[in-house]
Amino acid sequence: MKIRIIQEKSIDPKAMPFPVRNTAIYGLQQPKTNLAPIPKEPLQVFIHQQTWRSIWQHSIRDNSIEIGGALLGLYGIDNNKRFLLITDVFNQPLEYSVDPTLLRFTRQFFDDLEEYIDQIAKQQPAILRLGLYHTHPGYGVFLSQTDEDTLRGVFNMPHQIAMVVDPVKQEDGIFFCTNNTISKRAGYLLYDSKDPLLSPHSAHTNNPYIAKYHPNIRLNQSTAKVPRIEIQKSPPPANTPPVQVTTSHEKIRLNKPKREPIRLGYENNRGPIKRIEPLNYHPKICPLVDGHYNKRLIRLDRYNRPMKSNRQLEEFPFMLFIHEQIIASLPSEVPYLGLLKGRACYDQKQDMYFHFITDFLTTPPSLAHLPPLARLERVIQYYRQQPLTGILGWLLVVPERMSETYPFFDLHRQLFQKSHELGIIIPQYRENTELNMHQIQVVAFNKQKNLPYEFFDRFFLFDEV
Repeated sequence: MKIRIIQEKSIDPKAMPFPVRNTAIYGLQQPKTNLAPIPKEPLQVFIHQQTWRSIWQHSIRDNSIEIGGALLGLYGIDNNKRFLLITDVFNQPLEYSVDPTLLRFTRQFFDDLEEYIDQIAKQQPAILRLGLYHTHPGYGVFLSQTDEDTLRGVFNMPHQIAMVVDPVKQEDGIFFCTNNTISKRAGYLLYDSKDPLLSPHSAHTNNPYIAKYHPNIRLNQSTAKVPRIEIQKSPPPANTPPVQVTTSHEKIRLNKPKREPIRLGYENNRGPIKRIEPLNYHPKICPLVDGHYNKRLIRLDRYNRPMKSNRQLEEFPFMLFIHEQIIASLPSEVPYLGLLKGRACYDQKQDMYFHFITDFLTTPPSLAHLPPLARLERVIQYYRQQPLTGILGWLLVVPERMSETYPFFDLHRQLFQKSHELGIIIPQYRENTELNMHQIQVVAFNKQKNLPYEFFDRFFLFDEV
């Protein structure tokens, strides 16, 4: 099972009665599918009866392929005893995968999952991602080496677990990762409850596939639309020639990678060129599945509509990974402007396109007196006289979030000639001069379709482990 998971910050458990003593919980029992010992440490797991049935109903749909989904619920504590209440499951539709030997959670699945979490979080903000489950049809309940590497590398928080289901042998089990050690197969208890917080939550969707596999998610008939699921490898984005990835790039190396330098300053002048050189397409393992990186997802506003509404919503095709040291090194003076350097990358095995930003070129001091728009134009003109490669766009720090970004769109599409180039606008809190990363605004333009990119929600800060 190949898992695309974002490493999360440490989360404190919610104080609440232990399920055995909770009057809102009843019908505690261990299922026949799992008679393994129930551990007291590191935490005990309780699954709602309806959620457990949904997991199994989904698991037995097709025994020829691996199937899976996300486990959601509550992370609780009572007298130093920690536990999980798995209230919801979000199944990946069978239409998203056709590989009989490897389950791949697709980008569309995680987009659907985020939409579901956004809905239930409005009523129940304590609901968390608690883990994933997947099936091993006919070959037992265990974690493969790939599963263990994933659990150790990117899914090892105290409130996270892995669940494996064998629909042929009618067995299941849960696994923990404690101090980099994978537990043996563990047991859990089923429970029932009428408390809305402790029970499966309802939502609605425009995706018929999601409604098909989730009885508690209603389909919006008037706006229903089948998503385009790309099972085969997608063609590279425009202006990025295809690259053959060698075997050495397909396996994650166990040795610690060489740290890429972070340079804040000017490039040496080695002679003028007419324009910023276009990027080549670089093979690289995506940090989402590379255990050498810590990753932190920055949730952006899902829609940025700086120009007149278009009938066709354009999604920026790249995930964006920017080194935390770049953000930490930005001066406190605002407005502040510079250029982003890095690589446009492609992970052939995961079929993921992403920007890997490791360098930041500062603004020449002689331009500091200019307003942001004029400074951006002059900065691009200045650096076009330098022999630069790997320019992915620009970054601007401003005092507060901008209500209108269309002037930057107009200037961006004039100055940058490639669709993969973008601008990042970060507002700064006036009180304590901290960057407000959750209010980032992204500016990019699709040159081929002559439309702005209006949708962007995959922005990550990273650091080497």
